[in-house]
Amino acid sequence: MTTVGVFSARADGATSVAIGLAAVLAARARTLLIDLNLENPEVATILDVDPEVGIFDLAYKAQLAPVDRDELEQHCGFRDRVAVVPGITRRDDVHPITDHFIFGLLDAASRRFEHVVIDLGRMPSSLGDAAGSGRLLWVVTPTPRGTAALERRYWEAERRGEEWLKKANIVVNRHNERAFAGFERYAGEEYGLSTAGSLPDAPDYWTRVDLQHSVQALNVAETHTADPRYEKHHGPQALTTRRAFETLAESLAPLELTAAERA
Repeated sequence: MTTVGVFSARADGATSVAIGLAAVLAARARTLLIDLNLENPEVATILDVDPEVGIFDLAYKAQLAPVDRDELEQHCGFRDRVAVVPGITRRDDVHPITDHFIFGLLDAASRRFEHVVIDLGRMPSSLGDAAGSGRLLWVVTPTPRGTAALERRYWEAERRGEEWLKKANIVVNRHNERAFAGFERYAGEEYGLSTAGSLPDAPDYWTRVDLQHSVQALNVAETHTADPRYEKHHGPQALTTRRAFETLAESLAPLELTAAERA
């Protein structure tokens, strides 16, 4: 099972990156998207799945018995081939969501899914061990505010000796002609962080996602992308966005290594 945690140090688009990555992975194999953004969970709202049965119910019940694979599926909503575990609905629902619970949740997920993508929001240090058990993607916009937030969070994590820092890779998000030139090189030289991928600035596409509650453009059959109706329905930025996410997904979970493909 491929497990990928996605986070950011500020509002740089971790949620949209997690959703987009889950969508392209779902075109290849069963994929679970877990909303562990404890400050601002938005996955259920964006994809229009029921927020009431989700991560809190699973965590609360896991205090008595470990999460099993059937119970996990019962707490999933489904949208565009992606299974979704919605996030918390109230701030005081955080207390049962512990490292121990997350390890158990991922163990149950491994029995049902080939890929798991976790939206970690700002990734609280308390979730670092469990959330960092797979790949970690640090979403950064190559702007003055994005770079400043990267620096603050990096040195904070280093001072605290947070182990996840050694496993994080950068995803450059909302890249456009005004972005800092050479940002990937700067992140590598200054912080030792390699870049896993770069995603374009596509506000029109993500506005359509919000309005249509759908990421179908990212995992519809490849043959459909050549149909003129694809751009008409999904907008002119959809195909470029899809290609960038596919490249990112391939770097994290190469096609030839997935169990579904081997089967």
